[in-house]
Amino acid sequence: MTIINFRLDDVLELQKIISESSVGKAKRDIWVLSNLNDDGFAARGFTRTLRKELFSLNLRLVLLDERWKTHCQRDIVHKLSNIPDLEHEVFIDHQGFIQVPRMVEIESTSAPANGHRSLPHLWSLDKQQVVAFSPPKLSAGFVTVRITHSSPSEGGLRGFSGFIENPGSSSWEKQSPVFGVYHGDLSNCISIHEAQIAPVENIDHACIYADMALPLTILSFCFGVGVFEDPKGLVGKHIGSTEHSFVSVYLQRLLSKFGAQSSVVTNEASVDTLTAISECDAVLCGYSTPEDIQFIKSNLRRNAWLVHWNDSTCGLQRSIALNPWLVADTLRAATGVIPFLMDSGTLTYSRKPEDNLELSQVKAKDALLDSSKVYLLIGGIGSIGLHIALWMYKVNDFRL
Repeated sequence: MTIINFRLDDVLELQKIISESSVGKAKRDIWVLSNLNDDGFAARGFTRTLRKELFSLNLRLVLLDERWKTHCQRDIVHKLSNIPDLEHEVFIDHQGFIQVPRMVEIESTSAPANGHRSLPHLWSLDKQQVVAFSPPKLSAGFVTVRITHSSPSEGGLRGFSGFIENPGSSSWEKQSPVFGVYHGDLSNCISIHEAQIAPVENIDHACIYADMALPLTILSFCFGVGVFEDPKGLVGKHIGSTEHSFVSVYLQRLLSKFGAQSSVVTNEASVDTLTAISECDAVLCGYSTPEDIQFIKSNLRRNAWLVHWNDSTCGLQRSIALNPWLVADTLRAATGVIPFLMDSGTLTYSRKPEDNLELSQVKAKDALLDSSKVYLLIGGIGSIGLHIALWMYKVNDFRL
């Protein structure tokens, strides 16, 4: 049995002595003694680390109240050594009672329901990074909307539903349920022109309102707002749409309701695709590359037309920027078809904004460590220091 008094200043020498004691087949008992000051805290980390590395030793730590002087300590250790199944770490209080650390159950910290770390009160996703922001100052005609559901992005546009958080100078009342279309990054709160929103009549279907907003606006951009009141111009027509997404799902249901034949056409150079394009009276194109657009144009039959709603210069996004009332006028005019879409059994694609975040996208704005700097790791003589160094290296290519 070896007894060592721990002093932080002698930690390297102590580690050497203990490591040398581990040589040999017999498992030796080493007792490390310390008090409850800074040396005691260091002794805990020191012995816990070595205990994981030196399996051939029975390394024990005894923390002593200041009452117990040096001449008493050896007797205390001898008495402790006779106690069977004694914990590796004990504390002897001023009355001589033995106290030991115990693992006890505590109430766990609840993780966010969406599986992500806690997000800021107001946030947006900027270049794959969650960024907090302050409530925006509103220009004339703008309102702040707290988003409860947002659709996937198509052509840089998103449908959404939510509540008016700040009506600004508009006639909207605070907490009014609304839906609309906006251009921008994924966020839980946006500043938007009042012309880009309309009232939600059935709040229980808020996610469907968020789904419908963009397809309804695309249809209005392609055929005019009047199509919702008088769709006879579409009856019997064959209308194709180019994207396999929630937009094409809703467009097909809307076109079917209006008496048109609808289908999805692709950019795949196959006989079936060429036949489908040639049968269309019109194609609602969401492609963004010139090659895909030209492929559709080249295979349209005579007198058929292509409506490129995702055009960067004169498409839907540009039209909304020039005339935001296109959205509100569309959504109000489409009031009659909204119940049909709710009852048609369409799957919902909109989610809470935080649920649209991928775990890989959630990053802290201010990194804990800067990969452009050099870090000097002091100490690190045991496994904890090594694990920290490896963690720093894995997080990024740090210079250590």
